[in-house]
Amino acid sequence: MKDNTLREVKRRLYSYPKLDGYITDYERELEGIRHKISAHRDVGASSMSLTGVRGSDLSDPTVNKMLKIDALQQVYAERAEYIAQKVRKYYEEKQCIESAIDKLSQTHREIIEERYFKQKTWDEVGELFISARYCEKQGGIAIRKVADIINKKGL
Repeated sequence: MKDNTLREVKRRLYSYPKLDGYITDYERELEGIRHKISAHRDVGASSMSLTGVRGSDLSDPTVNKMLKIDALQQVYAERAEYIAQKVRKYYEEKQCIESAIDKLSQTHREIIEERYFKQKTWDEVGELFISARYCEKQGGIAIRKVADIINKKGL
């Protein structure tokens, strides 16, 4: 197992507790963008077709406003797609970590949760078990198992 892979697994475990917050924030932003898109759609100008409209039928300011609304809707739609992809990525990351952790023994799971999710020192984790040295060694074994599980799944 490469050190980079183990470091990456540790980074992913440390970031796990923050994933729910990221997901909530992005979902809130996505809802706001969808609301803005809906509000601009309700204006009705962007749903009008410019095809077949003679130049004298609509004033230049009206046409310009319609074009600006269409451009703004496109920007919102692109941002919404980007955020939706981020949310999917965070959900996948969360599921990947949970799936790997579920395959560990109870002791390894508890050590991972205390060390990485609750961000305790090895000495603090050791107080819950036999010793800090024991927990550090078992933590290393658990990290390698998580890395193996993740690598087998290709995540």
